[in-house]
Amino acid sequence: MKRTLLSLTALISLALCVSAQTYMSADTYYSNKLDGKSGSGLVSALHSLINSHTNVGYDGLWEVYDDSDTDPNGYYYDIYSEGCNFSSSSKKCGNYSKVCDCYNREHSLPKSWWGSGKGPQYSDAYHLYPTDGKVNNYRSAYALGECANGFTQMQKDKKVDPNNNGRGKLGSSTFSGYSGTVFEPIDKVKGNLARSYFYMVICYNNIDFTSGAGNSTFTYSGKKADLTDYGVNLLLKWHRQDPVTQHERERNNAVAKHQHNRNPFIDFPELAEYIWGNKKGQAFSTTTALEDSYITPEYRIQERHLTSEANMNVFDLMGRHIASGSDIELPAAGMYLVRFNNNTCVKLIVK
Repeated sequence: MKRTLLSLTALISLALCVSAQTYMSADTYYSNKLDGKSGSGLVSALHSLINSHTNVGYDGLWEVYDDSDTDPNGYYYDIYSEGCNFSSSSKKCGNYSKVCDCYNREHSLPKSWWGSGKGPQYSDAYHLYPTDGKVNNYRSAYALGECANGFTQMQKDKKVDPNNNGRGKLGSSTFSGYSGTVFEPIDKVKGNLARSYFYMVICYNNIDFTSGAGNSTFTYSGKKADLTDYGVNLLLKWHRQDPVTQHERERNNAVAKHQHNRNPFIDFPELAEYIWGNKKGQAFSTTTALEDSYITPEYRIQERHLTSEANMNVFDLMGRHIASGSDIELPAAGMYLVRFNNNTCVKLIVK
């Protein structure tokens, strides 16, 4: 056999690793626990998988944010606002009188919706984000939604906002299924928030989230939480239109290091379709979901002999570990995920 070596070193700088193959990677965390399951069986398997995790505590969120929500310049990503340049050394709220005065910890699923009890959902970083205190207060406990004629905090206060810091609108719902007041976040975080809600309703499906405006989005029947038709339609729309980004994958990995669980709707975006969407009732397949969900750089090659200056770990699409080292002979043609020791990945299709 002709042994033309494929050097993967040059690919590392191009590769962005999808979260399913990094910290607590799919091969160990999911380990085929979801394969073949559908409907309530799939929901139950997901709940069992993600509900058991470490509660970092409300004060522990500051440490999580340093890993999960800090941009390359050392500033926090703000789920509702932009341009405030908060960091771990910035003022924590407290008192505030204007946008960018201070930042706090936002329950994207308002705590009043479950009665403000301080169980693990009170400090679960998968739905708590750092955000500006003034805009957080403006959102209050209103449902998420779309409001074509809504106003941002700065527009409401009739103040000039040259940096467009106070993002997110409040107004009457213009999305079918709910007519109350809603808070509409900016487009680029709508998918993030949808996936946070998907996670919450599965992880804490024994909790009633229907207090106040929560009944717009959640149901609770037979001691089980689920989404209303409005919740399904809105959140699936946002999930599809605002797909998982590299930042969101990195946040998933960072939170996992602290909580020791993952948000599967970031690892496998197709899961939402199997539970609420266009694949509802179908049996879930890890292989199919991986093929549908990976946004990792993909390379089609003819040669099975791999070399790299960095150590490699090779997995098949069932999450099984195939080989490790810097000089690897793949066993057969097929599709593989190659993870390097710096957690970057490439997807290889070997013919």
